Amino acid sequence: MKVVNAHKSAITFSTDVTGHEAHSSCIHLGVNAIMVAGDLLAELNRIRAELIAEGDPTGRFDPPYSTLHVGVIEGGTAKNIIPRRCSFQWETRLLPSADAERVPRRSRLFARSRT
Repeated sequence: MKVVNAHKSAITFSTDVTGHEAHSSCIHLGVNAIMVAGDLLAELNRIRAELIAEGDPTGRFDPPYSTLHVGVIEGGTAKNIIPRRCSFQWETRLLPSADAERVPRRSRLFARSRT
């Protein structure tokens, strides 16, 4: 048993990417929602690495840093169709001192830069 005097926040998100469906033989006619989602996921992974590197100077938490995690991803309809849709669900568990808007703000800015 341990005394707990603080906890990490838990904030969940759902991201939907909409592309343009086309046959895979005509990729120039479509926009692949899964590939765009992959770019967004790569940015979330970069943010995750930053959160880990910043760590928790108090040593009160395990793991000793804020976390970011993607738990569900889905999209596409067939292997020969450029997917029109991709969605993923993710969450942050932030240290009490963390800015709760930092991660969603960064992800929105990155997403807007891709359009």
